[in-house]
Amino acid sequence: MTTTKAFVNELRFYGNDYHISGNMLNGGRYDEDGNWTPFVHYTEYTRQIISIDFERGLLNCICGRQFLIDDDLNLFECHY
Repeated sequence: MTTTKAFVNELRFYGNDYHISGNMLNGGRYDEDGNWTPFVHYTEYTRQIISIDFERGLLNCICGRQFLIDDDLNLFECHY
């Protein structure tokens, strides 16, 4: 009997609104060596989540905002 491991790189879903607080990517710049350095700042929003990209470590909102999946990320489902 053989077993196969499958890894999910991205999870897509639509549904309820979530109150999201955490580190959000907001643009960035190239340094002198040509390496991209993203601007990251802590913020809070209430939005729908469209996907979670486990490979890149990002939570993507329906509006296009991207939050880093790290220890600062907090999600609360909104029931209204």
